Amino acid sequence: MIVIGLGFGDEGKGLTTSYLCSTVENPLVVRFNGGHQAGHTVVKDGVRHVFSSFGAGSLYKVPSYLSHYCTLFPKAVINEFYELVEVKSVQPRLIVNPLCPVTTPYDLAHNQIIEDERGTLRHGSVGVGFGATIQRQEDYFKLFVKDLAFPNIIKAKLNNISKYYGISLHKEEIDTFLDDCKHVMEIIEVMDYKEMRDDSNKGWDVILEGAQGVLLDQDHGFFPNVTRSNTTTKNAIEVWQKLAIVPSCPPAIYYVTRTYQTRHGAGYMSNEDNINLINNEDETNVSHGYQGDFRIGSLDPEMLNYALTTDALNHHIPKNYYPFKKHLVVTCMDQFPISIATLKHHLHTEFESILVSHGPDRNDITLYKGEKELQL
Repeated sequence: MIVIGLGFGDEGKGLTTSYLCSTVENPLVVRFNGGHQAGHTVVKDGVRHVFSSFGAGSLYKVPSYLSHYCTLFPKAVINEFYELVEVKSVQPRLIVNPLCPVTTPYDLAHNQIIEDERGTLRHGSVGVGFGATIQRQEDYFKLFVKDLAFPNIIKAKLNNISKYYGISLHKEEIDTFLDDCKHVMEIIEVMDYKEMRDDSNKGWDVILEGAQGVLLDQDHGFFPNVTRSNTTTKNAIEVWQKLAIVPSCPPAIYYVTRTYQTRHGAGYMSNEDNINLINNEDETNVSHGYQGDFRIGSLDPEMLNYALTTDALNHHIPKNYYPFKKHLVVTCMDQFPISIATLKHHLHTEFESILVSHGPDRNDITLYKGEKELQL
């Protein structure tokens, strides 16, 4: 199963991932893009957590796997691990591909310097170094998770990364990062795709959790206000093929949207009208110093159809595969109720099912069975 956001992020992918974990016997949540800039909210028995480096099934003791398309920031993993253990009473399992790029303090510093210099032309970056890490790796100044087992290798690569950016940091900051690198290796497990396939005797029920949404995709979003990753099924299908026990049976795709449009920070947004939300006290998204304001507006079917059409172009699988089964998940019905019948009428994609969420807990998700009214 693949979980894809149809907007600019914040659609309810964490909630959907958590729900899908309850539908299979041996779930494994796999992140196929993004890094610690993600923020996926899950509520279990009144306990609320915003997942960043860990998969959204972790409150339910579902293991997480970071694919090679994800980044890892040691400090973020450490902080989230201890929050889950000490505050949420959960012992999470995080498995990481050895070729995951590692975010360094230099990436954070460069990210924030560049975004500050843009002034009113900010890209809407979260300021935590994700895009900088991807660009640095593409420029061959690479640091991988596999390198973290070798302290002298880390030091040598950090020295080159410092020269790459032309940034010098205090020795104490670098020493802290080196300590974090050692510490994080005590928390995570490192496995490649073959080792992951061998790790479960029963075979994993893989749930691929996307970060951000299709409208932020680096190839199909509204440049320059995009993320530095592919947020469509492009990466997800490739990673799934590396992990799948039955690769000829493609995963179902669960497309997620709120009942209203959202965007965090700068960039195009088709509707930004003054809609009135209810039951909105626990909204995770707030104004952010680097990313900017959290913006809302009424849902735009054209934007949803664009995202669905765009994603369909990324279903790169052999012709002898079974066709994809597509599902729609509509969240936040408790905040801004709409007519699902009318929404369905405006969408060009046929769905196997439509799921509707009336709250933040996965138990709040129900199967849509039709309605009489046709007002949006």
